[in-house]
Amino acid sequence: MSALGNPKHERFCQELHKLVWAGGSTKESRITAYQAAGFMALGESLNDNARRFANLKHIKARLAELSDYAAKLAGIDAGWAMLRLKQLAESNLDDYLGPADEDHNRYFTIGKTSREKLGLLSELSLDEETIDGPEGPIGRVRKTRVKLHDRVQTIALMAKIAGWNAPTKIAPTDGEGTGPAVVEVRWKDPVDAPTEDA
Repeated sequence: MSALGNPKHERFCQELHKLVWAGGSTKESRITAYQAAGFMALGESLNDNARRFANLKHIKARLAELSDYAAKLAGIDAGWAMLRLKQLAESNLDDYLGPADEDHNRYFTIGKTSREKLGLLSELSLDEETIDGPEGPIGRVRKTRVKLHDRVQTIALMAKIAGWNAPTKIAPTDGEGTGPAVVEVRWKDPVDAPTEDA
């Protein structure tokens, strides 16, 4: 698939793709892209129309194509994401501690930690305090706060990327994706049909 034949539809896809990849919220990005493409609506109908439009089959296919192309340009794919997440899940605070001293104490040695290992931290802060005594400073206390990423969330994201999660229920829509599906029940014989009391 290449650019959509309808320029307004293509503009919507390009704008929405750009806004979402820039970190915008899905709802706000849809509305902004819908208006940028030249579509008009007022109030609540603006959000509904933008959502319905974004769920059209050809729009979703074009958005997926744009995302795949951008990911390939950036060198990002499911394999890359899984490797990075695996590193996060396997990271350990021990990687940031130096060797034990004579008293068997180990201290954080962030200065000797590799750039890759530092990138696995979700938080790092260093605080230094001077302890004052009656005759002046007694000593200094250096506090290091190191926090790793949440392993449970990391593994859950890996499961989602790999497709290990159970499928989620999605509200059924009609063939065009513009509204609810119509379910028609036909009975072979009126005797088989349930009564209104049932």
